[in-house]
Amino acid sequence: MNSENSIVNSMQEKRDEIKALLTRLRLPSFKETFIAQTEDPNSPLEPFEDRLLNCLRNEVDVRQSKKISRSIAAAHLRFPGASIDQKIYDPERLLNTALIEKLAQAEWLNGEYSLIITGKTGCGKSYLACALAVSAIRKGYSAYYTRCNDFQRECNRIIGTEETSTLFRTMTKCDLLVLDDFDLMRLGMDACKTLLDIIDCRYEHKATIITSQFPVSAWSELFPDQTLANACLDRLSRKSYRIPMDGPSLRPNDIIQ
Repeated sequence: MNSENSIVNSMQEKRDEIKALLTRLRLPSFKETFIAQTEDPNSPLEPFEDRLLNCLRNEVDVRQSKKISRSIAAAHLRFPGASIDQKIYDPERLLNTALIEKLAQAEWLNGEYSLIITGKTGCGKSYLACALAVSAIRKGYSAYYTRCNDFQRECNRIIGTEETSTLFRTMTKCDLLVLDDFDLMRLGMDACKTLLDIIDCRYEHKATIITSQFPVSAWSELFPDQTLANACLDRLSRKSYRIPMDGPSLRPNDIIQ
């Protein structure tokens, strides 16, 4: 009996040391799975390699999930929970679902293309843009979202300060930039030049999504200078996918932020 107690005590001491080491190594999910195994009477029936693999898989899965959550939060998406779901595939919208599925794979980000989504207010442009951004993040890419009115106000606030370079880096370094409600802004000259610098830096290097209620042909009116407008719009519209959207508004009940 004493020998059996000694074996049990020794086993418990080893388990406690393992848990302590896992805490020091900052492997909380591994530790959680290990504890569950020690409390499961059937666990010893499984091969050691299987039990170790379960611990490692759980740690990797949880870390990946947390990384995705942090990346989505850092993107400042209007709809962080957006996904390619039935709202987008509604037949009434007559969307090119094959193209959307292709874009959701995020491989187009490597081709330095732009995506222009146009349609009337409330038809789901912002939701689709955010859904594609979430898909990209889940594939390991970084993203950043801004409404163009917010971009205009931010430029007015920080032009001439050190924050300008921070905003520039944020909007040029991300793999996918989402410029939402492009037609609702009226750019001042400083904001116009900043936007052109950002678009020029991203051109043929990084992907950009632009949403607008109006076609590209009407965008030049948003700019205070037509030379700058032509330079910016040429870069945005060249090598671009186009998704025109239609159908009933999604705002009343379907989209929950």
